[in-house]
Amino acid sequence: MKIKIKCCLSLLSGALAVAIPFTIASCTNDSVIAMTAYGRIRGVDQGGILSFKGVPYAKNPIGELRFAPPRNPDQWFGVKNCTKYGQACVQDDVGTGWDIQPQGEDCLNLNIWTPTLSPGRPMAVYVYIHGGVFTVGSGNQGIFDGRNMANDLGKKDMVVVDVNYRLHALGFMALNYLETQALGDLDQPINDANGKPIMTDGNWGILDQVKALQWVHKNIKYFGGDATNVTIAGESAGSFSVSSLLISPATAPNVQSDGKELFQRAIMESGNLIGYDAISSYSKADKLLAIEQCRKMILDTLHIGDSVLGVQILRYDITAQMLAEWTRIQWNPVDEPDLETWNLMPCYDGWALPADKVAAIKAGKFRNVDIIYGWNTDEGYGFVPDDMPVTEDQFESTIKWRMSMENASDYITALGGYVKDGGLIPNPVNGSYYLAIRQLIKLSAFAASSKEFVDQIVNYSALSKKHYAYNFDYRFDYPAEYPTKTGAAHTAELAFVFGNMMHDNVKAIDMSNQVMEYWTNFAKTGNPNSDGLVEWKLDSGNNENNALWFKGDAFKSDVNNQIIFSEMDENEAVNAVANFYASQF
Repeated sequence: MKIKIKCCLSLLSGALAVAIPFTIASCTNDSVIAMTAYGRIRGVDQGGILSFKGVPYAKNPIGELRFAPPRNPDQWFGVKNCTKYGQACVQDDVGTGWDIQPQGEDCLNLNIWTPTLSPGRPMAVYVYIHGGVFTVGSGNQGIFDGRNMANDLGKKDMVVVDVNYRLHALGFMALNYLETQALGDLDQPINDANGKPIMTDGNWGILDQVKALQWVHKNIKYFGGDATNVTIAGESAGSFSVSSLLISPATAPNVQSDGKELFQRAIMESGNLIGYDAISSYSKADKLLAIEQCRKMILDTLHIGDSVLGVQILRYDITAQMLAEWTRIQWNPVDEPDLETWNLMPCYDGWALPADKVAAIKAGKFRNVDIIYGWNTDEGYGFVPDDMPVTEDQFESTIKWRMSMENASDYITALGGYVKDGGLIPNPVNGSYYLAIRQLIKLSAFAASSKEFVDQIVNYSALSKKHYAYNFDYRFDYPAEYPTKTGAAHTAELAFVFGNMMHDNVKAIDMSNQVMEYWTNFAKTGNPNSDGLVEWKLDSGNNENNALWFKGDAFKSDVNNQIIFSEMDENEAVNAVANFYASQF
């Protein structure tokens, strides 16, 4: 039996929209105590699944720890109450449809769901990193409640962890006067050729995620989890984070205190490093320039100079809410973003991320693990609303900055001819190219770029690992009470993965059970298949696309649920655009 969760899922776009409501059932709160390396914590038994919420994995990043790497939490005496969610990173979430509470700067915490503290054998661990353009979102959102996944269709053999981390300026802004800041107590900071610790230029949010994984590695045994069987997963910015952690120097075994891997598998849902470059090709020099512009904007607003005093004011006197509001992303998907617009994103700094991702992958400097990756059929919907006016000139300029191509004909040539009327590059509708822009965003930022990222991992891997691709095409063509028909848009798969459905529709719940079983099978063994499921074939890489297609429609009686192995024209388009990205390597 599934537990119904109350939450609101919004489909991310430049201006977030399309709220989808969920429900919740009451549960009894039976107290349970668990150990950690830092002290005891109190959780609750929620219908046979134990939950521990707001568990600190690092110190409160305020004062001198603002714009600095995360530090290990202090020991505490007594029992810390972890029965309610801790703070999510403070954020300017106006217009998202979310009401994430509580919020604050004391956000370096995680949530844990486990069937038992003392299993017969240690259980597989699923660590989820939320999305939200690195500016909004939280692991506390109801859609990420881990009870149903930990229950695992009654098998009760999974430990689920959701991570909160710093966002926007708090997570990704550095200051000139802080560039001498050491890397804190990351286990073994890497030194440069002169023996000095390598610094990060504002990648605090990524380092938070590393710190959370180190906490899991050290403490998950107290929750029945197996530290040698950990899967990291994420969607959108969370998926970008997963791909970052795959090649991050900070996750390498040789810089961990015990010399062991922090994770053994990875799931990337709609996002990756190459796709991020399709949005903003961010070098360290770009980031420093953007930081300078952002800092100047804030200091000028406060009428303070760029000085040691100005830094002190930013660290100690400016509220986190002010920073969130000042650095909110304003983005029109058909206009090339100004540098300031994307100034609070991860950058290639040589520590949290390699200085050169291509060189790192070619040198085999990545975590060689089993991977699931994929995208949704209508990814572009949330980014480009219906009937958005997009001129032919705007379409061509978007191709230029997203794909480094001069015009639409270059892009169509790259697709290898897989362009059909109303298809992969749809004809304009009422003079607008909004459908074409949607397809471009899907192929460049999510689908083809994800395939190419994993293909290159395969190409330069010393050991053969298993990789599986998917296309989520389950239709969200809502009935009359839902005003917007979204298709399988960005984020649409999340409710199915976590088993937190919005209603009791039998078809949708059946699809969710199948999706969740694939995901948990993979987390436990590296193989998503089991009896009763359609075989998910290995992704062969390099100009082939063995993607499993999750198809169906919950509201149309003439369309049956389907999970099929499909060879559609879109696969060929994905391969064609992936070949374009391959030219980087």
